[in-house]
Amino acid sequence: MISEAISELPAKYQKDQYIQLSQAHIFLLAGQYEEAIAESQQLLERPDLEKNEILFLILAFSQKNIGQLDESIETLLEATKHHPENSRIMASLIDFLVERGDVSQAMSIYNEKTLDDSEQLQVGIGFMRTLLANNQPKHVLEVSASLPEESFGFSDQIQFLEAIALAELNEKNKAIEIMRNVEGNLRTKATQQIALWLYEENKEQDINEMVLTRTLRENIPEQVTLISQLHQQNDNEHLAYDLVNQASDTYPESSALRYRKALLAESLGDWQTTETEIHILLLKDPENPQYLNALGYTLLTRTSRIDEAMKYIESAYEKAEDDPAVIDSLGWGHFLKGELEQASYYLKKAWSLLPDAEIAAHYGETLWKQRHYEEAIEIWETALDSEPDSPLLLETIKRLSPSLIEERQQDITP
Repeated sequence: MISEAISELPAKYQKDQYIQLSQAHIFLLAGQYEEAIAESQQLLERPDLEKNEILFLILAFSQKNIGQLDESIETLLEATKHHPENSRIMASLIDFLVERGDVSQAMSIYNEKTLDDSEQLQVGIGFMRTLLANNQPKHVLEVSASLPEESFGFSDQIQFLEAIALAELNEKNKAIEIMRNVEGNLRTKATQQIALWLYEENKEQDINEMVLTRTLRENIPEQVTLISQLHQQNDNEHLAYDLVNQASDTYPESSALRYRKALLAESLGDWQTTETEIHILLLKDPENPQYLNALGYTLLTRTSRIDEAMKYIESAYEKAEDDPAVIDSLGWGHFLKGELEQASYYLKKAWSLLPDAEIAAHYGETLWKQRHYEEAIEIWETALDSEPDSPLLLETIKRLSPSLIEERQQDITP
């Protein structure tokens, strides 16, 4: 709309340098890079106009965006002649040089320029990020060492980038030590990074204390959930449970932590704790379909209290009839009661909504029980293609049709 308004102005106004500059900027923002280049070059060729820093930046970024990296660097080098201490031009020039592989030239330009402390910090931090993105961790530490002692609130960003560079230089212990000092807006991200490094250093036993010590109260539920998932991904269910259990004891008001604890307890076979924790949750939120389904499914698979379990699951279904997890529970409950047609109806619906391994195991077994063998095998094969390591799926197939696993192993054996 702005571009249209400019085109409708009288010709004499369209030649105004500020209107032309605005037009060039609009072309850049709209992705019309050729037009932005033409407009900005036309302005730069006018001898009567001041060569504005914005004009050079518009031209350089437009050139870069159409693959003319060399030309964009030449534009910025020219710009430094007119604006030798301009931090925005300098930062862009350094970034483009690093991207082209001219790290030494970028370092020389950075070291030669005189900026005030605040500008040097901002340019330096941007330079560090660009160097990391281009696999230059050693130079990251060189730039960091050149920054002013007064950090003006940037110390967390600097230490975060330093730590990443040290880790890439295989100095993980030093990286962890520095990352432990990172606070502010980067505290959560730093904690997650430390946890990853501790796993790489085979020090996963140190993670839980670190997480609980570093994490602010308001971030505990989200952070603990993320780190517990990291433990699970590394087959450390007990560490995941210990972390969530400690956090839940410290912050008993957190329903998210209590629910996470209940799910982890069930995966470890401690279904009694699961039942206890979910009953507590239901006292606070008796209509929550997730809680009702989790309790019902636990009772369904861990006890002989099928009728009681179905009451919870049916209540969940009334509140969330399109939730595939709830539908799967309902279908499996009917299977355990011997109501195979109803089981097939619900499990087919669940499978159509979410074709995951657990639903495939249940749906396939229901079909198998009704002697729909080919259909069951088709469901299992589809699930194995996407989730070949699912414990429940593998257990079901090995129990009912072990030859399917054997055939697939033969297919992948060279």
